Amino acid sequence: MARKGKPYAPRWLAKAAREVASGVLLAFHPFAEAFPLIEGEEFDTFVERMKARGYRASRPVVLFEGKVLDGRNRLRAALAAKVQAVFRDFDPQTEGDPLDFVISENIDRRHMNASQRAMAAAKLEGFRHGGNRTADEAKLDRKDAADRLKVSERSVARAAEVRDH
Repeated sequence: MARKGKPYAPRWLAKAAREVASGVLLAFHPFAEAFPLIEGEEFDTFVERMKARGYRASRPVVLFEGKVLDGRNRLRAALAAKVQAVFRDFDPQTEGDPLDFVISENIDRRHMNASQRAMAAAKLEGFRHGGNRTADEAKLDRKDAADRLKVSERSVARAAEVRDH
């Protein structure tokens, strides 16, 4: 069983490592899916670095609702490098809104340009967030998505057009 906020290695990790060969991975949380994956040469370099240095336990894969909330690239690289990833559960009671967490982690850690942030905002638009995720007022509107990702509403609208076509 997971311990709140503390890294752990779940029992199913070995199964996940075996299943990666057949293309099966842990599901990614929809909030995380708003942000692009590392691909190509950048991902290959990440895998090689992980093979050489191992997995940094200080950066665990964060799970929420049984899905990867943060750390998709770390998990993919760990599986590709055949090293054991470290996991922890996200605790909304102590860490707050999971959407705020994902946005903060990705904006703070990545070098995303304005168009990438606008696309992420467009993907997040309409999601429910916060503690009461069934209430209509908990939906993320375009203005809020734009503000959270530090882009204009107009940029989000253009990104939404691209997303929809």
